[in-house]
Amino acid sequence: WQALQQEKGEGLVEVWGARCLTKDPKMPAVVSFLMDKLLGGSAQESRESTKDSIQGRLFQLIERSKPEFAEGSTAERLETVRNAASNAITVLNKSCFHFSVKAREDPSFLKGIRVPHADLSMAQLWGVDLTGADLSNCLLAGVKMSGANLSGCNLAGVDFGQ
Repeated sequence: WQALQQEKGEGLVEVWGARCLTKDPKMPAVVSFLMDKLLGGSAQESRESTKDSIQGRLFQLIERSKPEFAEGSTAERLETVRNAASNAITVLNKSCFHFSVKAREDPSFLKGIRVPHADLSMAQLWGVDLTGADLSNCLLAGVKMSGANLSGCNLAGVDFGQ
């Protein structure tokens, strides 16, 4: 949480990518804590400003998982970046973030992301462009994705909760 609050966000990928939350048995408690921090706060104005800033850093973690940022990275670094992106999108989703609204503002927002093992259950993905995304082993139970573009997605091991 402290890494998200730093203005420069130095070390953010390393902190958020140290392990994949959805593979951790403590995941529900950790995600709940992060959601409370993201959605909590005392003064409305301060809370909104902090929330926007934190969401921006989470978006950056997701963006860094795209292939164009991977060139020259070691396998270990790629795993760290993917873990960070998976954790970021899981926390945003659990905070009831509407990805379809963000995608209307920035249509390529989720295109090509690498978020294996993310928990996207009940995610709002209507009309979102996920072309080339790695959603392998993601939890997609109850996801709302009418009109979403899944061309070239890696959906190996996806759990639709059926």
